[in-house]
Amino acid sequence: MLHNFIAERRHEITGRAGVLARARDADHRFADPTGEVSEFLTQVSTSLRDGPTFSAQNLAQITATAGRKGAKMMRGGHPVVDVVQSYGDVCQAVTSLAAEAREPISAADFHVFNRCLDDAIGHAVSAYVRVTEETRSTAELHRLGFAAHELRDHLQTAQLALQSLKLSGSPVEGLPGQLLTRALGNIGAIIERTLSDVRLTAGVERRERIQVVPFFEEVAMAARLHAESRGQVFVLDSTTAGVVEADPQQLMSAVMNLVYNALKFTKPGGTVHLHVRVSSARLSIAVEDQCGGIPDSANGLFSSFTDRRSGDRSGLGLGLSIAKKIIRAHDGDIEVRNLPGTGCVFTIDMPLVAAVRRSPRRQST
Repeated sequence: MLHNFIAERRHEITGRAGVLARARDADHRFADPTGEVSEFLTQVSTSLRDGPTFSAQNLAQITATAGRKGAKMMRGGHPVVDVVQSYGDVCQAVTSLAAEAREPISAADFHVFNRCLDDAIGHAVSAYVRVTEETRSTAELHRLGFAAHELRDHLQTAQLALQSLKLSGSPVEGLPGQLLTRALGNIGAIIERTLSDVRLTAGVERRERIQVVPFFEEVAMAARLHAESRGQVFVLDSTTAGVVEADPQQLMSAVMNLVYNALKFTKPGGTVHLHVRVSSARLSIAVEDQCGGIPDSANGLFSSFTDRRSGDRSGLGLGLSIAKKIIRAHDGDIEVRNLPGTGCVFTIDMPLVAAVRRSPRRQST
């Protein structure tokens, strides 16, 4: 019986499959996942013994082993074609050794064997593709994070230079000075938004207890500078104290995204209000603008790359999307209320202290 043959000669079959792989590629440089091949043969033997009806347990074992094999081959540098061909090597090793031993293979056994091979190939390739995508995403995040950090360093230098010029009395006021201040502010917002998205996607989080009053005073300082460069007024309305547990950089990014968005769509001479309220258990942050209201055509405000509230198409619409992801990661949510003909109000609602304590995440360096 084929199941006995495979069980008894499992190591010999594994070895011959490795020989076939190396013969196919004279410059074969990669280690073969012989452990997974051996496990697979044991599972095939069990399936052959059980007959055409596969047990759920054995099928799950084949799936798991194939997944490990596909992931290991990807990490080991194998091209995806090697994943498929490795199972062909197993099939060839079994049939050639069976022919040499004059071990007959019935049509029923060959059908079960092929089904095991098909299932294993499918799951191994899926795992290979999944790990490839994860690896590529991680590398892209690292590159993006590095670039954003580098840009932030240069931006800080430019902002210090601008501040020095102002203190020295050099002529940087007027329209050119306003444009430069606004440009540096916009670059800073883009960089901070990018860094927040990178950290959020990578699962990097630093929770700490944040005092509400000083936190929003810092928000107001940055917002007023930005508003002045646009000929607008920014007003902070906050009289209540409290403590929130959050990642300060991510929370700052979420709030500033809403503030910058409000300033962007409010016309010169308009006013943007930031209302901060603390209840016994909740923190409410409302950003009220004078954008004229949200048109009916502006759907998916919190989705990336979507239509926005006016003819201004600058930016990719990522700010609101990132802000919502950040707040939801802090067990809160963002809602928008339209004030037709006047503006709109974006409101963040989140707990003062996270209702559910998560297990510690990977810390940033």
